[in-house]
Amino acid sequence: MTPSGRESGRRRYDEADLRRIAVIQLCQNTALMSLDEIRVVLAGGDQTQGWREAVQGRLQACDEQLARLSSARAYLAHVLECPSEDPVQQCPYLAKEIDEHLTQAPSRQARRAVR
Repeated sequence: MTPSGRESGRRRYDEADLRRIAVIQLCQNTALMSLDEIRVVLAGGDQTQGWREAVQGRLQACDEQLARLSSARAYLAHVLECPSEDPVQQCPYLAKEIDEHLTQAPSRQARRAVR
């Protein structure tokens, strides 16, 4: 970002520059956007579809991350509540999940090999 000017050798930013920096920080910290995504969003009207696609992509990524976090939370809560002292070895719920995971593993590996 180019400063609006300099005063005594120090960079000076005007109100519009400060607002732009605030938007960048919000997009990074709140929306977890990359600088490339933020650049497209800041271009706004210059790339009308581009910024909408960038925001939609980030929204989809957030939804996917929320689903993974929700699943992780459910597993962790179950492990804490499991009466077994060794839930990895003795919990029927986790055993079922592990079996399903192992059943799906070959298809996941095949998909990775295609990439």
